Amino acid sequence: MNMTVLKVRLIAVVVLSALCVSSAAAADMDGRTAARINDDWSFRFASQVSGRGIRVDLPHTWNAGDALSGNAAYQRTTGVYEKRLKYDPSWNGRRVILRFEGANQNVAVWVNSRLAGTHKGGYTAFAMDITDLLREDADNLLTVRVSNALDQDVMPLVDD
Repeated sequence: MNMTVLKVRLIAVVVLSALCVSSAAAADMDGRTAARINDDWSFRFASQVSGRGIRVDLPHTWNAGDALSGNAAYQRTTGVYEKRLKYDPSWNGRRVILRFEGANQNVAVWVNSRLAGTHKGGYTAFAMDITDLLREDADNLLTVRVSNALDQDVMPLVDD
């Protein structure tokens, strides 16, 4: 099966929520291609409902200062990452997969305001097929919400 894989790596370090997309723009032996989409994301906290976010490249974290200081009261909240993705005609007839390499810790992914899927688990990779959510005739809006709020259902529960 021909497939395009857009790799997204959401790295969790301590309690850091970082979003990173990584791959090479080359075809694999099995017909898959991968595209880098690390650059030029918009980031804001979910509580910031109006206005634009700040421009970030991935990986990114909002906890770099407070979590690594040993402060147990580091910021636990939800961050929102957004990026416009232009449809590539080479994707016609292929599956388009976003591959996440980790996100701390609860993640929801939307494409064009439609939920693509969710994932729980800060240190595990996961993938989402976004083929049926993409528009060929316009830019596509990727929205990734990452929450590092305490969740007793998500391992690991220590070292946080």
